[in-house]
Amino acid sequence: MNSSEVKSSSKNSRTKVKNLSAILAICLAVITLFQAGTANSKDERKMSALEIELLTEIDEMFATQEDLSLEEVIIEEVEALTETNKVKVYDANGELLGEGDPKTNESLRQLVNKADFLNEYARSSFYQVTQ
Repeated sequence: MNSSEVKSSSKNSRTKVKNLSAILAICLAVITLFQAGTANSKDERKMSALEIELLTEIDEMFATQEDLSLEEVIIEEVEALTETNKVKVYDANGELLGEGDPKTNESLRQLVNKADFLNEYARSSFYQVTQ
């Protein structure tokens, strides 16, 4: 009979320890949640001076773009497309025959008309005369 009493008292102490552990775990979880909630609300508004400056520059950039009329936007796009491109024309041996802007140079324009297009890179077009 003594052995049965010992077993029952050890079961009671184990359940007490389990209950105490569960209560402590719940308390720690609640404390952690409250601390995490307050920490996020305070740190959310902090920005460095560099971040503030960049945000204001971006806002100003968008504000100036919105002020442009449709005609001004179209004019800017056309000007960007019609910027002078440098053209280089090579012969079949790879020697440079001419370079520049074909809009202003008549002989270069004739070379470009005879040549085959090779490649375009960084606003420069490359042509090769195969004859």
